[in-house]
Amino acid sequence: MSLKISIIVPCFNGERYLKECLSSVLSQDYDNCEIIFVDNESTDGSMELAKKLFGESDRDIKISSAPNIHRHAWCEPVEKGMELMTGDYFTIIAVDDYIVPSYISSTVREIENSKEEVLCSQSPISRFNNGGAGMVS
Repeated sequence: MSLKISIIVPCFNGERYLKECLSSVLSQDYDNCEIIFVDNESTDGSMELAKKLFGESDRDIKISSAPNIHRHAWCEPVEKGMELMTGDYFTIIAVDDYIVPSYISSTVREIENSKEEVLCSQSPISRFNNGGAGMVS
């Protein structure tokens, strides 16, 4: 049985980037993953857009919300996502990031091929930058 990966997407007022971010999450070439979108009391229509984008997908998707207790922090939606996750491993994708289609499959391959137990991993991310995408390392 292949590893199950949980992709947690915390969001606060990320409507500007949401379509590209969620499209990248939905386009993963690895099938055994769940997507957990947790809105942090956005006021810009992020939750409605996420529901619309996810409504067209047959992926394992959970949509939830978390109270915005600590301004400019994402601990509440990440903690909620971790409560909901059922994966063997998880990754957190910020709403202003995107991932290439092979991100999860490459990560799983590295985990499965490791001679050691993998507890944590880090990789470069791509972040939206001035209306376009750019690499952040």
